[in-house]
Amino acid sequence: RREGLMLVKCRAQGLDMAAAPLVGLMLVECELAEARLGAARLERCMFVACKMDGLDLSQAALDTCVLMRCTIERLRLDDARLTNSAVLEGDATTADLSRMAIDGGLLFKLVLDSRDFSRQALARVNFMQSSLRGARFDGAELTQSIFIGADLAQASFAGTRASAVMFARADISRAGFSGAGLNMANFSEAKGDLADFSGADLSMAQ
Repeated sequence: RREGLMLVKCRAQGLDMAAAPLVGLMLVECELAEARLGAARLERCMFVACKMDGLDLSQAALDTCVLMRCTIERLRLDDARLTNSAVLEGDATTADLSRMAIDGGLLFKLVLDSRDFSRQALARVNFMQSSLRGARFDGAELTQSIFIGADLAQASFAGTRASAVMFARADISRAGFSGAGLNMANFSEAKGDLADFSGADLSMAQ
């Protein structure tokens, strides 16, 4: 068990810490490319400006963790669970987020264009100012999620459960919301040229 440790500019490429319990760990500008943390349990950990390309966090549990301005190409978060955690400012277009579950997390200013989040559990996730052009959320659970200022042009929300979701100031141009549950959703100041709301539930939406 590693707890309360701070490391700066460490080199841990390819390190194998699969299934390890990590608590209170802080890594700054560390090299973690291709490291293996699959099924690890991370609590109150923070990674700042780290190189995490190819890092394996598949099936890991992250509780109150932060990844800030890290390089995350090919980052593996498949089947991972993020609870009250944040990934801030990075290009995640090649990261594996399949079957990832997030509860109350923050994905801020991420590039997630064309990503497929279909049928994923994403309730209360904050995608504020992220780029999600052409992303797919078909059938996903998005209740009380936040897309304030996000780029959702040509994104698909078909059949999505999106009650009380915030789309304020988002770009939803040509986005598809057919059959989505959008009751109490907020679209104030959103840009919505040619968005498709056919069959959507917009009761009490604004």
